[in-house]
Amino acid sequence: MTLGAGACAPAASTTGLDQLPPRPQSLHAATLSDVAVDLAHEDGRPVRKSVYLRPLRRLDEVCAHASVSSVASDVEFLAGGIVNDRVTVSAPHAAAASALVADARRGTDCKALASHLLEETAEARPSVHPDWGGYAGTLAAWRAQHRADRAHPGSYHPRRPNGVDAYQVPGSSGRVYSMVERFSPPLAADLVLASIENSLMPGQVHAVYELKAAQCQQVIFMGPGLAAEFGNSSLGAFVELSSGNGVGRTPYDADRVDKARITPLGRIGGEPCTT
Repeated sequence: MTLGAGACAPAASTTGLDQLPPRPQSLHAATLSDVAVDLAHEDGRPVRKSVYLRPLRRLDEVCAHASVSSVASDVEFLAGGIVNDRVTVSAPHAAAASALVADARRGTDCKALASHLLEETAEARPSVHPDWGGYAGTLAAWRAQHRADRAHPGSYHPRRPNGVDAYQVPGSSGRVYSMVERFSPPLAADLVLASIENSLMPGQVHAVYELKAAQCQQVIFMGPGLAAEFGNSSLGAFVELSSGNGVGRTPYDADRVDKARITPLGRIGGEPCTT
């Protein structure tokens, strides 16, 4: 099913929506509920309407839209782009809706924000290379596929809209055994993890441990490609997400992740938040 103005909400509850004056005081809750039901059905989770309704209501509050069909259209635009870029998440439309409002302010042009978010999540997997230019590969292979920032040693482009480099990679060991990736605008945690898995991990990986704490979110990925790069089948990638001013300064917000730290770790969990 592809969402459109007609598919987003039944005709009985959307009559005349496209003729509403610019920025109505409030969209009818029933109409947003109809959109949430359609998104839940499209993701194969019809009983989870509330997962979709909350971010849709946030979109209604902050975005400069004239109708509910515009809100749904921007969600569909971002979700479709994520799918086309093969960034898989467990609930594409719910993640897209929450990501779309991650850095929004009241009156935001949400289509423009969706475009920026797609640029972040669509960073291509590095091209095939004999020594894998991603996480756990050699530093030489990484440098061959990422442009260094000459003004900031250890930092690599692309440059984020807030002026910071996307990657910080220590180079003392000759391999990419730790790194920091920054996101601007902030992204929903589901999209950050999907983007990391898609663009930085060698081959197929799966999560063997997950924890969401008050100050951070942690996931351990393992897989045969990682084991081969490490030369140790018990090692994986420990990913720690944070938001705002960082651990110990602001509470963790899974809708506004702006930093991910990736380091080696085995099948253990419960590490204190460190980012």
